[in-house]
Parts: sequence; structure tokens; C-alpha cells
Amino acid sequence: LVGGGGRRWNGSSWWDPTVLLVSIDGVRADYLERGLTPHLLNISRKGMRAEYLKPSFPSLTFPNHWTLLTGLYPSAHGIVANDFWDPALGREFDYREPSMSWGKEWWGGEPIWATAVKSKLRSAVFMWPSPPELTSGVSPTRFYPFINDSPYENKVDRVAKWLDLDYAHRPHLMAVYAPEVDQEGHRHGPESDVVAHTLADVDDFVRQLFDEVDRRNLTDVVDVVVVSDHGMADTSMDRLIFLDDVLGADGFDSIERNEGWPCAGLRFKPGSDEDKLVERLRDAASRSGSGFECYTRETMPERWHFTGHERIAPVYCVPDVGWAITSHHELDVVMQGDNHGYDNDDPSMHAIFVAHGPFASQLKSSSRFAQRHRQRGAIPSDPATTVIPGFANTEVYELVAELLHIPVEERARTNGTERFWDEYLTPFDGGDGAP
Repeated sequence: LVGGGGRRWNGSSWWDPTVLLVSIDGVRADYLERGLTPHLLNISRKGMRAEYLKPSFPSLTFPNHWTLLTGLYPSAHGIVANDFWDPALGREFDYREPSMSWGKEWWGGEPIWATAVKSKLRSAVFMWPSPPELTSGVSPTRFYPFINDSPYENKVDRVAKWLDLDYAHRPHLMAVYAPEVDQEGHRHGPESDVVAHTLADVDDFVRQLFDEVDRRNLTDVVDVVVVSDHGMADTSMDRLIFLDDVLGADGFDSIERNEGWPCAGLRFKPGSDEDKLVERLRDAASRSGSGFECYTRETMPERWHFTGHERIAPVYCVPDVGWAITSHHELDVVMQGDNHGYDNDDPSMHAIFVAHGPFASQLKSSSRFAQRHRQRGAIPSDPATTVIPGFANTEVYELVAELLHIPVEERARTNGTERFWDEYLTPFDGGDGAP
């Protein structure tokens, strides 16, 4: 039963539009085809999924989790890597240290939880890579910072408690983060047994979340959206680029800062002959099998939308997928499992998008959508599974705003595609029976 303003009846009470957004770090799009995630696949059969979710460049955790919430490219919201230097602040951002990353001065743009709060909706954030407050002073209604090794049970219990709050306190938007697949991938590699077991564990975590929704008769009331931030690629000690070899001892000593692993965002010391050093880098990159490319702010590929912010180093060397840029002095930093941060067009970097709830039901019942996407070949032979074409993660902000029924004029500007969701979303008719 649908009431005015998108309210829905679960058999015992009215619910405002509600979204549970779950991020599983490091789940590559093709992981869903490995037979290790039966619950995610079952949810997608009952709901829908995308062929892939394309991360923004660089395909790293912190930039993309903030893009998922803001709809902005990293160059627009300012979280341009997991680690970087801000010349204006004269300080380094380092995702591993809360004192160096949680300050509101780092985080530009407006996340969907802030838009919700400004629209007089309630939001709850559990461990999502993001700050507890914006420079505007807006905070999530409820905020729980990242804690490493937080068990899945804690997350499930927290969501269950949110769902059981009374109408006046229940969050409209819940955002939950699980880092385990990414962590084990870095240690052991995407094809390892450890990652396979971790995928099975996180799949069961999603099942538990969905069971909590189902137990309260909310499967047709709450929109559950499961995403990841990026994919994964195998790395090897045979695929290393040594900056000290490329630049020579004098050139390597001229580096003041090296940011954005596995890329190398280079800032040279004052007085260095930057043109000469860039020429050395480009000469080395141009050789067959070099494993990398180097760009300046003027030559950065337009498709990455990675220019225009002073936090982006003036010289950026980007390794080919599976390669890493390091030095003979820093080999201990190199991961021998897997890595990401590469070209976001590469399929190994693609993430997942799975949805269930009112949005998926509307989409599946749309004859216009079905006809159009069968023509595109996007719907598989199994009629129970609805798969839409892959899309960029800059579109997620607008989707969540639509699902929460936030008026267009109250939303922030994004880098998403205007009217992207029109063919997927059917406006509510305002039906009868609302309180």
C-alpha cells in the first residue's frame, strides 16, 4: 500500500521513503559470477543489478566512497587519493590516521546524508569513510566512526536497532560500510582462497541485513542498495617501476612528495628542473613494456576528470593495471596480493550495484524499460533477473535523493548525468491511504 509522499504500509505502520545503502569495499563486478555470493545474487534476482558500477579515477577507497555520497568527481570534492598534500593547508591527508583525515576542512561537496538532514530527514552513518561534520556544520543524525575489525554482527545489530526506532527517530537514510574483502584482497590476491572465504562471509552479512528487513515486512518498503567502491587486480613483484632508476639519483632526490599510491603524484623540490625531470619520466614511459604513463595537469586524459584541483600533484604517473610505482628504498610498501587505483575504464576496476525494494519493483514492472533494454541485450535469458547497463558512480547520489523523495531544488549539484534515472523511475502517484 502506497500513500502520499511515497509512504508505504508494512502491515503495522506507515514508513516514509527509506534507503539502506551498503558498501562492500573491493568487490569486483565479476566476483558475483564466482558462485560465492548466492545471497547477493538472490537479492538481485528478486530486485535488480547493474552490469557494473564504474568508479571514478583514481579507483581508490576514500575518493570513491565520497563520490558515491556526493555525486562529484574526486577533482571536484577534493578527496583526490587516499593520501595527498594540500598546498593551501600545508598539511597531508592520510586515510590511515583519523587526525589527518577526519577534519571537515578536507571534505568538499555535499553528501546525500547532508542533503537529507537539510531536507529535515534523518540519516545514520556506520563506519562509512567520511567525516562526522562538514564545513557547513551539518552532521549525520547518527554517526559511528570507522573501527577496524568491527564484526559483521555489530553492523547487523545496529541496522536492526535503527529499523526498530519509533517513527519520530527512525533514520530515512542508513549508510553502512564493510572493508573486509578489500583488506584480504590486498594481503592475498583476488584469486586466493582467503578472498573466496571472505566473499562468502560478506555475502552472509548481506543475507543477515536482508533478513532483518524481511523480518519486519519491509522488503517492499525499504530500498536496499548494495555497492562497492572499486574492483581489484593482481599485482606482481615482476611488474614494478622504480622511480630511482627512471629519474636517476639526482632526479629521485629532487622529489619532495610522492602521493596517490599506486600512482605517483610527484611534487618536486623548489629549484628543481621540473621540465627535465618530466622529460625523463616521459621517455621512460614511452618505451615498450614500461608499465606506466606520466602526465602533467595539462596532459591528463579528459575522460578521468582529474584536473583543476591543487591537491592533484603537478606530475602524475599512472601505472598500467597490475603494476606499481615504487623505489628500491620502498619495496616494503609494495603489496604482493592485489591492488586498485588504476584506470577506471578497465573491467578489473569495475564495482557492483545491486538493489532491492520499491525502486527495483518499479523498474521491473516498467514495460518501456523492459522493451528498451531487451533491445540492448541488457536483460539476461533468466527473466527473473533484471540487469541494467553499467553506469558511473557519480549517478548514485541522485538515485538515493530520488528514492528519499527529496525535492530537486533541495539537492546539491553533482557531476552526474542530468535526468539519468528518468527511464528507470516511475513517479509515485500519491495514492490514497496516507496518514
